Amino acid sequence: MRKLLRTLAFVAFASAALSVPAAAQPKPLACAKPYVVDGDTIHCGKLRLRLYGIDAPELHGCPKGKRCVQGDAVAAREYLQGLAAGGVTCLHRNFDNYGRSVADCSSRQAKSLSCAMVAAGHAVERYGTLSCE
Repeated sequence: MRKLLRTLAFVAFASAALSVPAAAQPKPLACAKPYVVDGDTIHCGKLRLRLYGIDAPELHGCPKGKRCVQGDAVAAREYLQGLAAGGVTCLHRNFDNYGRSVADCSSRQAKSLSCAMVAAGHAVERYGTLSCE
């Protein structure tokens, strides 16, 4: 099932890209009405996107044996909802262990949603290195 989800996510990103030479970067995915799941995950239609390089507090508590970020998960989600209002644009990087596309995302409110979440104290840098200005 996880492999099927990864394949579907890849097809969605691939179909969003224009026919360009192999050396060129794929076209970013524009999502006009993203659904914010929590402080580091959004859905664009059926495509699940994990924000690159960050980890935010868990909405439903920390699963046993997992290292979780401390903080207000509801406030993190609400902050990301504000950043994503009006739509987001994302560029796929890779897939996580749950089959989500890990992506760099931006909006009118933030050049990098990941950097904005860390700067506001709603997430920590983890699972990658951010380049925040």
